[in-house]
Amino acid sequence: MLEDDTLAIGGLLCHRATGKLYGKLWTVWYTEEMPSSAGLWKLRGLPGLIVKAEDSEGIHCFELYGTKNEVRGIGTLDHPELQKLSRKKLMEFKK
Repeated sequence: MLEDDTLAIGGLLCHRATGKLYGKLWTVWYTEEMPSSAGLWKLRGLPGLIVKAEDSEGIHCFELYGTKNEVRGIGTLDHPELQKLSRKKLMEFKK
């Protein structure tokens, strides 16, 4: 459940959400400043990156320590056995 609470974590404005996963009640903080539905461990699906998560028993706590803005190109692998395949060939190979 999305809630109205906010908190600054690592200089990011975060919003609170709560919910149950695997029988545990979780409180998570996510930031819409990073529009990604990714999260920590198996927690995901919110309208921003999850930067902190705690279970209600205090057993588990995950927290983002920092971010780094980096621009890099997507590289390719150079391997002697690497071959290009059409989708059709790949599907045949998978079968």
